[in-house]
Amino acid sequence: GEVAGGMGRATAVEEEGEEDSLLTFKPFMSAIFPPQTGGKHAVFKPGQAPEEELELDYIHGCHFEASCSNLLVTRLLHVVYSLANIAIVHDSSSSSQRFCWGHTDRVLSMALHPDQRLFATGQAGPDPLVFIWDSEEEEVKQVESSRVKSVRHVWQHVSNRVVDVSSLCFASNGRYLVVLGGETQVAVWDWRVSSLVACASGDPNPTFCSLANPKFQNHHHHHQQEQHQHQHQHQGEVMFVSCGYRHILFWTMLGGRLRKSYGDLCSRGLITNHYSLEFVRDLLVSGTEEGYLYIWKDSKLLSIHHAHSGPVLSLSSSSQGAGGPVVVSGGADRVVKTWRIFEDTEELEATNGQGIAMETVTRGMTTAAHPESLAVHALQLRLVPHVTTNMSQEVWRVAVGTRQSGIFLLTLPSLISNLKEEVLEFYQDSLSLKVYKSVTYDLSDSFLPAVQFLNGGLSSSDPSSFETSLTARAIAANPCSESQYAVGDAAGRVRVWDSSANTCVSILESRESEGRVFSLAYMPQPEDARDTWRVVVGLKGGVQMFDQSSDGDDVEMLREGIGSKDVVSALKFSQLWEREDVLMCYLAVGTSRGS
Repeated sequence: GEVAGGMGRATAVEEEGEEDSLLTFKPFMSAIFPPQTGGKHAVFKPGQAPEEELELDYIHGCHFEASCSNLLVTRLLHVVYSLANIAIVHDSSSSSQRFCWGHTDRVLSMALHPDQRLFATGQAGPDPLVFIWDSEEEEVKQVESSRVKSVRHVWQHVSNRVVDVSSLCFASNGRYLVVLGGETQVAVWDWRVSSLVACASGDPNPTFCSLANPKFQNHHHHHQQEQHQHQHQHQGEVMFVSCGYRHILFWTMLGGRLRKSYGDLCSRGLITNHYSLEFVRDLLVSGTEEGYLYIWKDSKLLSIHHAHSGPVLSLSSSSQGAGGPVVVSGGADRVVKTWRIFEDTEELEATNGQGIAMETVTRGMTTAAHPESLAVHALQLRLVPHVTTNMSQEVWRVAVGTRQSGIFLLTLPSLISNLKEEVLEFYQDSLSLKVYKSVTYDLSDSFLPAVQFLNGGLSSSDPSSFETSLTARAIAANPCSESQYAVGDAAGRVRVWDSSANTCVSILESRESEGRVFSLAYMPQPEDARDTWRVVVGLKGGVQMFDQSSDGDDVEMLREGIGSKDVVSALKFSQLWEREDVLMCYLAVGTSRGS
């Protein structure tokens, strides 16, 4: 087959009448060279290791477990997340990454230390490893047979009391690390001295999330006071909360013993799945399967607020704002909502915030064929200084981790600027609660936040399967560019990356029902068109050609000579050659049946 002028049709099978001409005229010979025996690209002898080792520079992709919010923001505003068995510390200002080496299985859980510099990671599997890392320091570690640069770890432990570290959290004093396992085990470690302080059994159902109470106090200012403190700790003070499938547990620690109590629904709420937790001063907010926010005081449910049309998968808050603490919620409905809670003595006023549709703010950065990929699985909220040409002000920065589309940084000048004094609901109990409605913003005007695409995840047509959701099916380098390459995944998406700036240039998507990408190849371009690119995607039953202006709806599927059940497993272009003043090239297509 031929691609004339870079725009023709591509096929894997030559017509019988063209076979003789192919044998007579062999333009592909110009692309074949003997192996070099010397110089920079010398061929190594069998068994001879290269003189230089490869060093990991950048990871494109991220993954968020459906049951926990593995997205952290350190005090230097570095974003921490994970992919497979590596935790990544991402500096968005320089678009650079540092890696945490040491885990032997995929990272399931993370927790940020109260100093916002240290963080902990836990992995899957029996006898899983738990690390505590210093996000601002590096070390050289031995990983298998290679020495690599790694974020420095300050504590390492084999947690033989748990299977799968499903959740982690630091106590408010930073001294204790709570480790929750996938088989109901709960352990509290004094990590500075590697001492097990307490352990217990949790709920028999899976745990999705845990969070320490920031008001919990363990005063260990002097060594001689420690024993006295253990004996006379605050009675009934909640140390941390865990939640999951059909349960929410409030934990206290007295005299080295963990005690749990189930949340008291006070005839208001339902026994349901809780996916996310966030403390707001003396209150706890939990996000449920049905899209509600439950507000708790100690272990008693105070009120219920409808927030999302699907499960509330993530929550974050900040108490630094001038108008009181702000809460941000994200859900499976692909919406980020903001809430402000005002505190005056014992009266609380909860404010339903403006919803931000991820499809709106990320338009042009993601494809629309799989909107569920924008489900908000992780959130982190920070108030940061922002200097403009005219003034210096503080802005809200929200790191949003989506199911499959990647991480986005939203910069908002103000989450809620004005309030309407309109009471929507009123509860009278031991505590008075008023719910106020916020001003409705028009997202098509000035409220659209500034958006930065931090890192793109690989995706899957079956999000429940970890093995396929992280599968890069194909990769190809652009021969006309030293820094551009394309990666295809199991959902029919092709992300084109610029490694010089570590940015995603384009996201292409096949609209075919079985659009899993199996192979990729860049089409060679003439010298006067080096800034343009075309990439051919091998699918099941055919191939598609995209360029930077392609829309998946208008790309034709080329099936000639390829069976409907054949998988296009290999693609290869010849070099450009000229026939009758027309530039042409061959495309060889290999399929699963060997043709």
